[in-house]
Amino acid sequence: MLEQGLKHYRTIVRGYYDIQCIILCLVLMYLLRIKNPEQLKQHKSGELGKLLGLDRVPEAKCLRSKLKQITAQNKSVSWERSLSEQWVKDQAPPNIYYVDGHVKLYNGYKATLGKKHKARQKLCLPGISEFCLPD
Repeated sequence: MLEQGLKHYRTIVRGYYDIQCIILCLVLMYLLRIKNPEQLKQHKSGELGKLLGLDRVPEAKCLRSKLKQITAQNKSVSWERSLSEQWVKDQAPPNIYYVDGHVKLYNGYKATLGKKHKARQKLCLPGISEFCLPD
C-alpha cells in the first residue's frame, strides 16, 4: 500500500521526515485514535517514534506543514482508485452474497437471538438478518 502511495505522490521538501515517515505517522495516529496533530503533544514523542523506527514523531507544526505539501498535490483520488482496483483484482469470489440490510425482529421468549440494529426504531433488538446463497 505504501509503495503505491509513493508512486502517486512526488517527494516533499527535504527534511528529516520524508513522505514515507509522514504516511506511517498518519497511520499510527489513526490506529491510536489521535484526531489531529495537536493531540500528539499528549503522547510521548520518543515512544511513538520508536514504533515508526525514528527518534521521535514529528511535532504538530512540522506535521501540518508536510500535510499541506502532500494535500497540495491533489493525488488522493488517483491513489484511492488504484488501491480499489488492486483490491478488487486480488479479492477471491465470496461464498455468500449479502442481499440487503433487512432485519426481521423477534418478539418471542423461547429463542435467544443476537442483537441487530433496526434503523427505523434506532434501537438494537433481537432479530436476524437475511442472507442468500449464490446460485
